[in-house]
Amino acid sequence: MMGDNMRIHPAAEHIKSLPLPPAASALPEGTYFFQPQHRRGNRKPGYYSPPHLRPNSGSCGFWCLGVLAVFLMLLIVAIPCAAFYFLDKPHVPRYDVEHIGVNQFFFDKDDSLIAEFNLTIRAVNSNKQMGVYYRKTNRVAVLYAGKELCTGSFSAFYQGYHNTTNLKVGVAGSRVRILQGLRSNLDAEQRKGKVPLVVAVDVPAKIKVGRWKSPEIVARLRCRLTVNKLAAKENVKITDSK
Repeated sequence: MMGDNMRIHPAAEHIKSLPLPPAASALPEGTYFFQPQHRRGNRKPGYYSPPHLRPNSGSCGFWCLGVLAVFLMLLIVAIPCAAFYFLDKPHVPRYDVEHIGVNQFFFDKDDSLIAEFNLTIRAVNSNKQMGVYYRKTNRVAVLYAGKELCTGSFSAFYQGYHNTTNLKVGVAGSRVRILQGLRSNLDAEQRKGKVPLVVAVDVPAKIKVGRWKSPEIVARLRCRLTVNKLAAKENVKITDSK
């Protein structure tokens, strides 16, 4: 029964049948014996590393030229602006409300206010080389205690340097609702001869220096003034202005 239990192992027999390396003493001088090694298990996969690419000198040069061009453009703009600033020393034109005339100012039967004023606004531009274009899409309003009494506008015009212009502006308001408490305060201030008003002007404008014109900006004027009264066809005086 021993024959039935026998197992044949080819791999073991193959390993045993491999010739043994000859002894070093049996080899002639100058002879080398190489024996292949049997690797067991799976081989580890190799990893491919892409070659390092050198930077593109052409794109780097183009980028440097772009930065240089932007720098030169800024320098070209900055030098004239700096020269203009130090030579001319520009400043904002000055605006003052010189006169306010009252054509109408009364409360109707439904207690709504009807008002019509004539304003004289003085604009002083004392700059040496800077002019101002005032656009026609402007708005002028007269307010009392934050409430608009009347509104209007003035015509477009150009104000040159070293120039003083008096603007005649007509403003009107009708059916303006005034709360009873606000009307009582107005009557009390009329009796005291101190009526506080605010003249608000919002005007789109462009600045001109030589041949250069700025983009359109919105100039905002807020002039606080005190008058002695608000009465039609009477001498209204400005007693205080800020």
